Amino acid sequence: MHEVLRESRLVSEQIVIISFRKEVIREHKKLMPEVKACWIRHFRKSRKTGLLEPDLAWVINVIRDVDADGLSMNQLYVEEVLKAGLRVHNCWTVNEASRAMEISKTACDSISSNYPDVLLNSFEAEVTDS
Repeated sequence: MHEVLRESRLVSEQIVIISFRKEVIREHKKLMPEVKACWIRHFRKSRKTGLLEPDLAWVINVIRDVDADGLSMNQLYVEEVLKAGLRVHNCWTVNEASRAMEISKTACDSISSNYPDVLLNSFEAEVTDS
C-alpha cells in the first residue's frame, strides 16, 4: 500500500488510512507519518449496564499509544473526540451522494466510500450549481 501511495499523484492531505487493527495504524505511522491514520472503533450500549462501551478514555489512550491521528467511528462521542484534539473520520462506506452531503456539514473530517469518484462528481456539481 505504501509503495502505491508513494507512486500516486496524491498529496498526503488527500489521504486518510483507516483500520480496525491498531498494529496496522502503528506500523503505517512509522512508515508514512505525514499521511493521516484513524483507528476504526464502534461504540455500543452494554445490555448489562446501559453504558457505552468501550470506555472513551481507554479508546483515546489507544489512539495516542499507536500514534493515530483520530478515530473512525459511529456518531457517538464526536464532540468528545474533537475536544481531545483528535480527528474524526466518520461514517464508513458512504456510497450515496445525499448522505455524503449531510456528513460534510458535520464536524467529521472525512468519510469512506466505495465510489469516491461518484461522490466527488456530486460535490463538484453542487458547487457549480450554487
